[in-house]
Amino acid sequence: MAKKNAQSKSDEQLAQELTQHGVDPDVATVAAIAANALTTATTGENPNDAAQATGSKPTDRTRSASTGGSRVRIEPGSTPSQVLAAHITDRDALYNAAVLSRGDEPNKRTFDAMAQRLDGLAKKVAEKGVNLLRYRSEPEKVQVYTSMGLNALIEQGEATSKSLTDLFGRKYKPGTARAQSNQLMSLFPALGIAERSGSTLKLSKDSMIVRDFKRASTKTSA
Repeated sequence: MAKKNAQSKSDEQLAQELTQHGVDPDVATVAAIAANALTTATTGENPNDAAQATGSKPTDRTRSASTGGSRVRIEPGSTPSQVLAAHITDRDALYNAAVLSRGDEPNKRTFDAMAQRLDGLAKKVAEKGVNLLRYRSEPEKVQVYTSMGLNALIEQGEATSKSLTDLFGRKYKPGTARAQSNQLMSLFPALGIAERSGSTLKLSKDSMIVRDFKRASTKTSA
């Protein structure tokens, strides 16, 4: 009965309840949480094909993170771009996921440029990035905090560290709200979603992630 009730609740309701019980909803997508998939389950797919795009074979730790479950974890010895390549095993799909701005071509050069940005992020921020790139066209599977921040940025055209902290603070504890705001302030410029000036983010009109997110959101609400 509890599982059925969870499936009928909104993403934000589930995230709030998880936070109240000491569980960080950002480690897994809400859709998978509702499906009782908090732990990673192996898909059996071979990540070696997509790993060719990174220039190195995935390590055992990378493979452990290359599962089809909801959780994205970057283990010691793996880079975020390797984990992304392990999740997206088709090379063409991987190159498409790496396209950040209008005019970019889905090729190895574009992937390498994106990987340099992604690999330079702090671990928690990079894990958000891997998740967003993996599910960029499926907003129901984007992590809760990232989805909330993206929606606010798209609606207002800009966001500040304070506005994001206030947004998260309506539902979560102050420490969580500040941490998530800081992470998005780093993530969005790194993935070409917004341009940062001081403590202000301005939505990028050339962001392909924003374009895909809007399109998927329209399909979901239709």
